[in-house]
Amino acid sequence: MAIHKLGAQTLICSMEMEEREGDRGKEGGVKEKVVELSVQSGVSSAFTAFIAVHKGDGEALQGQLLRRQVPTPNFDSPAPTSKPVRDLLLQLISLQKASGSWVLEAALSEVLAKTEEEVSKPKPAQVDQEVWATVLALVWLYGFKMEAQEDWQFVAMKAVSWIQAQKVASVSECVQAGKTLLGCQVQKTPWDSERFTLPVLSLSPTRLLLYLGSKTCVTLPAPSPLLQANWWS
Repeated sequence: MAIHKLGAQTLICSMEMEEREGDRGKEGGVKEKVVELSVQSGVSSAFTAFIAVHKGDGEALQGQLLRRQVPTPNFDSPAPTSKPVRDLLLQLISLQKASGSWVLEAALSEVLAKTEEEVSKPKPAQVDQEVWATVLALVWLYGFKMEAQEDWQFVAMKAVSWIQAQKVASVSECVQAGKTLLGCQVQKTPWDSERFTLPVLSLSPTRLLLYLGSKTCVTLPAPSPLLQANWWS
């Protein structure tokens, strides 16, 4: 079964944190789950690592994931002084609801490097909090994580679809307020057109060509037929 690497990485990070903070009676079980997920997804963890494998003729093969032994603290070991900082992109994605939206909450403010008050204050009065939070998440992705767009493009598409379904009349105002709040220099986003749409210019079994604004297009892997029906109809 194919496992999305970004989702697997998020889950692995969560389980590693649980293993570090949990009681010793449960450590073994969590560790085994981390190793299993790591091997299935090809994502390295604290207990696994990639190694190169070569044939006898010297031809290099794709590295396979093997388990490695990592020392764990015993009862006499001092407790960790601080928690590891989670990757902000993974944290943002983990906060997205199944509907595609985000909620205006402390965890989202943390990702945006703002206080809850700073995040709430610029919200246009007529805009729902969930719409505002979702727009902010998208502005943050387009403003600060374009180098990882391949990892979050479908997360963003689901969020855009949700906002479209809300029939918000002031999306452009939200986007501008979000850019100002986050200090983003985003030139073009999916929300810069008047009708806030992502029309499909061409569709093949494997690729989507989308219009993202004035003379701005992007080609993405096509989602499944079910997702196409839900997102692009």
